[in-house]
Amino acid sequence: MELIESSVATLVEQVRTKKISARELTQLHIDQINKVNSKLNAIVQFNPERALADAAKLDERQAKGELAGPLHGVPFTLKDVYNTKGDIVTAGSLGLKDNVANEDATIVKRLKNAGAVLLGKTNTPEFENACDTNNLVYGKTINPYDLQRSAGGSSGGAAASVTACCSAFDIGADYGGSLRLPAHYNGLATLRSTPHRVPSSGTVYGLRTGVAGMFISEGPLCRYVDDVDLIMSVIQGPDGFDPKVVTPLPPMPAQFEPSKLNIAYFDDDGIAAVTADTKAMIKTAADQLAQAGATVTNERPPRFDEGFEIFKQFVGADGLAGFKTLLKNFKVPQCSSLLTKIMQRLESYNCDIQTFAERWNCWEWYRSDMLKFFDNYDAFICPMTPAEAITHDKTMWDADQINNISYSWAVSATLFPVAVVRVGTSQSGLPMGVQIVTKPYMDNSALLIAKMLETALGGWKRSHLV
Repeated sequence: MELIESSVATLVEQVRTKKISARELTQLHIDQINKVNSKLNAIVQFNPERALADAAKLDERQAKGELAGPLHGVPFTLKDVYNTKGDIVTAGSLGLKDNVANEDATIVKRLKNAGAVLLGKTNTPEFENACDTNNLVYGKTINPYDLQRSAGGSSGGAAASVTACCSAFDIGADYGGSLRLPAHYNGLATLRSTPHRVPSSGTVYGLRTGVAGMFISEGPLCRYVDDVDLIMSVIQGPDGFDPKVVTPLPPMPAQFEPSKLNIAYFDDDGIAAVTADTKAMIKTAADQLAQAGATVTNERPPRFDEGFEIFKQFVGADGLAGFKTLLKNFKVPQCSSLLTKIMQRLESYNCDIQTFAERWNCWEWYRSDMLKFFDNYDAFICPMTPAEAITHDKTMWDADQINNISYSWAVSATLFPVAVVRVGTSQSGLPMGVQIVTKPYMDNSALLIAKMLETALGGWKRSHLV
């Protein structure tokens, strides 16, 4: 294994013990970016000189006997929506193509204070709201496992960067699947945490507010489950600016007893039929957990099949209004064809305030019924999508594809924490993951189950293409 394939903890240990300097480690990642990024178009703002200078300063501190923090010397990339001082931050929109940030976002400050080294920014669809990464500013991001396939979205550039070992980790945000789908497509680990663990202060929008802000969870994309937990411990917690953020959760315990877990699983939501590969992956995950000692039952939560429509109706009206506001506020001269398609789809969900209130009521009862399911279970496992990564000639917003995000959106509607981890490879050679859903504030349970599956089934694997 090459050093750039290692976990974040391993990289920190290598630097701490002076087996490699922070500057040398940064140079290794710069070399990898120079080698593969032209194939992937994952990193769209790249500043190697600054990264090397920042890493050199960390080496100077270490020479004086001081480590910056738990991420000392670890190179990372960051989705092109978080402000980084002096950089152009576009959120994939022409209206922001010349927008230069004046200061770092809260997440960025915390990562830098912990010793991480920023390499550059990664690609995202316009305003982060698509399952595929393509925009009019930087173009399309490619899947490292198959250059004809989508890297997913909205954190497609982030996922491609991490899985191609251009960076040790990246940060994105999950609304309807913007962390989970790229993790599934690129064989990574991620967590859509219980909302409001991580502040959104300093995104290009300033702050994630309103209905969208209520649903979105900021979080990491990593090659390894343990890294997700480590990065969350650095970026979570109140910052005195984002009013929604709650007290941090404790890190995962070192040990737990699988024999005490009751886990449900299913591979059919009644909306989108899965492929044979997906069915096999879900069964493999369930079998591994049973072998580890968990009690595993094939059962789908009641009303899960309603979650997709509830999410569409409830979020659709707010999303349409939100897009129109962004286009107006940022004076966007032309929006991408992908965003245009999305807005057209959402038009049918536009409604008056009374209808919106009725939808809100329906959504709350859905969440309540889903919560009751956990009276008998600690978690449930289901597909992320019905299949592997789609090809570039399609988008998830096409009429024949839209139902394929039903599993993701039904989970989003719960606001429950959910982890994704790779559990196998499709017959086409593409990575495939599963969703692991737990009840609110049991984020660590989702990660512990993900860790079990990663250990048993191998987790992330490097693509031969990069």
